[in-house]
This record gives sequence, C-alpha cells and structure tokens, in this order.
Amino acid sequence: MGALRTLTAAMALTVSAASATIVPTSSATAATTYIWNQGWDDAGNSIPGSDHRSWDNAKNWSPQGVPGPGDSVVLEQAPFQGATTLTVPEGMVLDSFVVRGSTTGNVYLQGAPLRVTGSFDWTGGQIGIPIEVAGTGRLAAGQVKSLAYLAGRVGMLKVTGSLLLDDIGTADDQRLTTTPDAQGDEDGIYVAPGGELRTEGTNLVAGTNCCVDPARVVIDGTLHVGTGTTTVRAAELGLHGTTRIVPDATLVSTVGPVRLGDGARYIGGGTLDFTATAAVVTNPAQERVPGGILMEGMGELADGTRIHLGPAAKLTGVGGFDGPGTLDVSAPAGSGSQGAVIHADLTTGAATRLRLGGGVPSRLEAWKADLPGYQGVLRVEGEAELAAGSAFVTQARTRTVIARGGSLRLEPRTTWGNGDCCLAPARLTNDGTLTVAAGAGADPKVVRVDLRTTGVLSVAAGRQLRTEDQPVRLGGTLQVSGGGAPDKERAVVTGQKIIGSFACVRPSGQVATYTATRVSVTGVIGSLTGCPPRGKPVSLGTKKVAKKSSARFTATKGVSTKATKVLVAVTVVKAKGVVKIAVDGAPAFTVGKGTTTRYVVAKRVKKKFVVVGNGGKKPITVKVTMLGAA
Repeated sequence: MGALRTLTAAMALTVSAASATIVPTSSATAATTYIWNQGWDDAGNSIPGSDHRSWDNAKNWSPQGVPGPGDSVVLEQAPFQGATTLTVPEGMVLDSFVVRGSTTGNVYLQGAPLRVTGSFDWTGGQIGIPIEVAGTGRLAAGQVKSLAYLAGRVGMLKVTGSLLLDDIGTADDQRLTTTPDAQGDEDGIYVAPGGELRTEGTNLVAGTNCCVDPARVVIDGTLHVGTGTTTVRAAELGLHGTTRIVPDATLVSTVGPVRLGDGARYIGGGTLDFTATAAVVTNPAQERVPGGILMEGMGELADGTRIHLGPAAKLTGVGGFDGPGTLDVSAPAGSGSQGAVIHADLTTGAATRLRLGGGVPSRLEAWKADLPGYQGVLRVEGEAELAAGSAFVTQARTRTVIARGGSLRLEPRTTWGNGDCCLAPARLTNDGTLTVAAGAGADPKVVRVDLRTTGVLSVAAGRQLRTEDQPVRLGGTLQVSGGGAPDKERAVVTGQKIIGSFACVRPSGQVATYTATRVSVTGVIGSLTGCPPRGKPVSLGTKKVAKKSSARFTATKGVSTKATKVLVAVTVVKAKGVVKIAVDGAPAFTVGKGTTTRYVVAKRVKKKFVVVGNGGKKPITVKVTMLGAA
C-alpha cells in the first residue's frame, strides 16, 4: 500500500462539500477544475441552456465553463442522472482527469485523443478514445472499467508515465475489460519505453473477443506486479520490455496470444504463468499458425523468476531464456486432456533451470519441418530435469540437444519420448551430461527416440537406462556410481540395439562390456588408473594350463613396446570346479565352475608375455584377450 499512499498524495485530493466528490486540485494556478454535472443542479433540475451531453456546453459543467488544455476534469454522476456519452474535442491536454461510473448510469467517453500530464483516476466507465497517461494514474475498484471501440475511435491507455492497477478485482462489475475494434488498430493498454504499469492486489484485464485481432496489453516499458495475482484474459499480451514480479506474486496470461520480445527481461522472483493460450497467432511471416506464445528472440531471466507453461499452453517461435530463473513446463493431474506443447526452436541458457513434469504429459512437437520456430527443437545449455513419475512426449522429427555444459536429469518412473515412430523418429543428442538419477521406483525409459550420447552418461547406483524401439549410439564417458565388482556384471544401459562404445568409464577401476542389446560394467582386478584402454580387442590365443602350472601368452600386438602393464580379459573355459588363478602383476582370484571372464591388469614379463597360473588340481583351458595398455 506504500505505492498507493504515494500516488494518493501526489494527486493532492480535496473534497467538495456540495457534491462529496473527490476533486484533484490543479497544479497550475490559472487552471480550473471542472466537474461534469450533465446540466443538472443539485436538486435535479435542468440548468437553462444545457443540453446534457456536450463537452463544449458551459452549462454542463460546474463551475460553468468549458474545460480546455491545462484544466482538470471530473466525470462523475449523481444518482438521478442517466448514462453520459461525452465527446472529447481535438487537442485536449488535461492537468488531471477523474472518470467514475455510478450504480444508476455510466460514463461513455468518445471523440479525440486526450493527454493527461498530472493525475489520472479511473474507477468506472467506458473509454473509447486513446488516453495518454503522462503523469501518475490509478485504476481502483468501483464499477466495471471498459476500453472499447466507439464511434470510429479505439479505447486505449498509453502509459508514458506511471499507471497503477490498484486491486480492481475480478468480478464482472469490477474488472477492466478491453474490446478490439474490427479494424485491428492498437487498442487496450500500451506501456511505452520509460513508462510503467504497476499492479497491487487482485486484478483482471479481460478481453471480450479472442483471438483474431484481439485487444492488446503491450509492455515496451516496465510492468511491475507488486502483490497478489494480475490476470490478462482473452487479450494479447506483449512483453517486450521489463516484467518485474515480486516473490509470491503472479502474472497470469490465459485464453489469449502472447508475444515475448527479443531482449525482454523477466525479473523480481515471482511467477509468470501461461495457461490455455490462444490457438492462433500471426508469426513474423504473417502466417496464421498454431500456438499462443510467440518467442521473438532470447529473453533474460533473473532473481529466480519462474516462467510456467501450464495446461494447453503452446510455445512457438525462435528464442528462449537465459539467466538465473526457471522455465517450468508442467501440467498437474486433472488439469485437462493435454499439457503444454512446444512447437518452438527453444533454448534454455547456461544459467536457466528447465523443469519438465506434471501428471499430464507435455510434449515437443514439430508443426512444420520447413518453418523455423515450428520445428520442435529444444536446446538445453543449463540444467534440465524430468520430474519423478512424469512423461515428456517427443514427437517424430523433433530434436533435443543437451549442449556441452548442459545437463538433463531423468528421475525414477519417468518416460522420455514415446511419440510417433519410426521413419523420422525424435532424436535426443547428449553432448553434455545425461543423468539417470537415484531414487525409488522403476528405471527411467527412453522410448521411440534416436538416442546419441557423446558427452557423459551418468548412472546412479542400482539404476540403469532402459531404451525401447530405437538404437542407442554410444560415445563419450560412462560415469557409474556403485559400479560392478570383478565377479559381477551390472547392466547400465539396455536397448533394442547398442551401437558403438564409450571412450571412458569413470571412476577408474571399471570396464564396460557390450552385447547387441546391453551395456554392463564390471570391476577390474589390479590397479587401473584413468580410462580403460579403447581399441579393437586382440586375441592372444587359447591354451591348456596344467594343474599347478602356468602358461605364457605373447602380448605384443596392439600396445606400445614401452608398456609394462596391460589390461586383458582372462576367460577360463568350462572349469570343472573352483579354480584359483594367478596373473603376474595382479592379485590372485578364483573362478567357479563353467566359463568365466575376469578383467585383469597384468604385468608384461620381459615386456612381452602375460603369465597365467593355474592353482587348481585339474588342467584348465584359458583364453586371453588384449584390451590395451593400462
């Protein structure tokens, strides 16, 4: 309420004893404050010479006279007066202006544009002209306030100074309504560069026609949401300047299109909430396209501000958000048949957190493959997560890229993909970090998605990444928590088809093994530092090793002559029972009955041989494969 006290003081209000009307005192000594009496005296008698309707009839004003530039005007009706339709003459610049409705009548303002240099106070009535608020303005609770198309003019508030929406409410007889004209002119509220629109409490700005040529609320200056919730409904919201929303406050845009300007700022720490955005907007190419929120470039997030794409919100265009804030794409269960839809080429910057989730799946969808801004492209340069128990649907031809330095975290019980298949499947490319997170419940799944990883795939202890219906192309680093033991493999990736291999496995002491449909990790016997050697495995042969004896395997292929240690796979074939195996340079280990493979860091005897000893009481067959220098 501090802002309200400041505005009230600035208006220098006085009270007329005769009419109990709040009258702003003019700041210019020669100016006059005129009160509209519609040509009636206080007893309800018609004043001789009045016509009860004309601005330029002196008998319609108190004191008698015609308001001119520099004067102040109060439009307010006594209970016995009917509705007033008043035509503003050309060139009118007022020092202050008060417009109030009543319970028995209303004020309808038409005519020429008007400029207010001091205070503007509006609690009810219909304005069908452009009014420039160059000083300080206030819209307060009272009767319904309507910006409307009247007599060839457009109802518009142009704010070059400061305008406050002061808890005007949401009821039909309180809210601010704005009606578009059929000519598609600028109508609604326009905040010019340097101007500021402030809101306090609960406010509703409601359009009455959506969404071809809707009324507009356009911010090229600053929008400050101070407390409570301000809603723009069924009108186009254009955010091109600075939108400041304080913590715990919310700006809602619903049932109307939105334009987010290149270089726009979203600060303050509150929430900007988009739901059920209009089904049609005009893109820069002047095409009618689906989507309600059109990005025109990159915007700045700051102060932990949250942008929420809720149920039935549609995002289009080329751009995104960067800075310390959150883009939340989520729709709670029971919120409708679909979540948010992203047609856009969307980038979330290095400092921005992207949260995907909710009980109703949102989706990435390509509307037109040849139209930028409608191709369904998501580029993650910061942190992203798919919340536990959620799904994010990626349709055919869409592309998601986790950029270098970016990350995507898949929580338990999540599904990524599951869209159309299979001639042009969705693609998920990981050049940053893709994390399979710890937690209770089923492992995350990537379904009907062409998954390619060249960055880091990080898998928590006891978890694995499950993929379905499309190949997985591997590269980069596999980071595993709680990796496999030397005597036990642990699956970390399963899929329809495994293509390629990881360049490195972290932490040290583990090695990845591959089948056509699975990647597993197992511990290494001996000391392995750094990444496991990568290259084509080289067979060193298969030999029978007598009991209590050893065999040499020539290990010169595929490694430098300077290498003193090598990583080898030692396979004991069809052992009859438990056998103790000794490999020079590594701790002894045992294998059980059957065929068993262990990965061992072995010393190269004379830089040439790997020696494998049989500590058992029966001969064994041993196969050794060279994996590289260790």
